[in-house]
Amino acid sequence: MRALIVIGAGPAGLATAGVARRMGVEPLLIDKAPTVGGAWTRMRPEMMTLSPRRFDRMPDGSAPVGSGERAVAAEVLEWLRAYAEREQFTFRPNTTVTQLEVNESGLVLQTSAERLTAAAVVAASGEHGRPWVPSLQGTFDGMQVHSSLLDTETVPSGAKVL
Repeated sequence: MRALIVIGAGPAGLATAGVARRMGVEPLLIDKAPTVGGAWTRMRPEMMTLSPRRFDRMPDGSAPVGSGERAVAAEVLEWLRAYAEREQFTFRPNTTVTQLEVNESGLVLQTSAERLTAAAVVAASGEHGRPWVPSLQGTFDGMQVHSSLLDTETVPSGAKVL
């Protein structure tokens, strides 16, 4: 059983994996795409970010390299790929999660490639402030809420959250 599975290898998934590792938890990253980078792999290289580059950080403190106050998509994608390369996360590309269940073993994910069990699962989904909670078949009856909408004061101690 894995301690943590992170679904999504864009900026949020990579940052989640990095923070988990720094907390002593070894993550497994899964993404339906063939590479890390999320939406940044589909943007025009010259597209400029909305936030100043000084606010774009990964858990290791790195930021997109380049000149100017704001990074362009090509710089962001290079930064994300370099971060993933430095961290050497276990990564399953081209893998879709189709089902999530809870049983006595933990959280069980059925993917397009294999069945995996974990103590915790984070779905790092959505793009650019557009929350998206995936609809998965299965028997999971815990909380399902996007992190942007989560009120941590309302989460019961020991609750499982997706």
